[in-house]
Amino acid sequence: YNNGKNSIMTVVLLGQTGSGKSACGNTILGNSVFRSSMSSVPVTKMCEVQDTVISGINLRVIDTPDFFSEECKQPEKHIAECSKLSDIGHTVYLLVLQLGRFTEEEQETIKQIKKAFGDGVTAHTIILFTHKEELRQGKLDKYVMNTDQRLQDIIRQCGYRYHAFSNTVYDPQQVTELIEVIVKLQKDHLDINVVYPNYNEVKHGEKKNSSWCSVM
Repeated sequence: YNNGKNSIMTVVLLGQTGSGKSACGNTILGNSVFRSSMSSVPVTKMCEVQDTVISGINLRVIDTPDFFSEECKQPEKHIAECSKLSDIGHTVYLLVLQLGRFTEEEQETIKQIKKAFGDGVTAHTIILFTHKEELRQGKLDKYVMNTDQRLQDIIRQCGYRYHAFSNTVYDPQQVTELIEVIVKLQKDHLDINVVYPNYNEVKHGEKKNSSWCSVM
């Protein structure tokens, strides 16, 4: 690894319990590092981190608990830990949502994430849908165009950046394509600080990325 902080890309997995955060982390890493199971109760109890190299890119993957669930007793502590772990290189957030499921709690997710990490966080967020295998003919764009208006609004706030994963089928191409979206997002924000040392401070004057960017 290059010791330079800017040579490392940090990916933070965010989402509700049961969305598939940990499974997505394992898919990215190509290994079952994070504990993952079908459960309605939180499996991930604290922030966990794993470093790897993908396509020549030094990547740090951070799996997080459901910060905003009632079961999370000390959300501020976990958010601070996430801040500490991601205070290296460039940070991208993956908001993990399950295709075909959009709960009332998830409708408030963006508001909660902004409150925790600052308003500018959406400029560095990619929506990552799970259960890609359930898409008919793989039409992710069509799904997004016809989905719940509130979900469309979240996607809009995140610059129309989204991708889909199948965590049950071995498909390294889907990881390569996600990395391409992440690298593009990094390049779009080279002129701003994408790491939030203090998540309660909002950086003003950030350049917004409004390009339509989706990959299957």
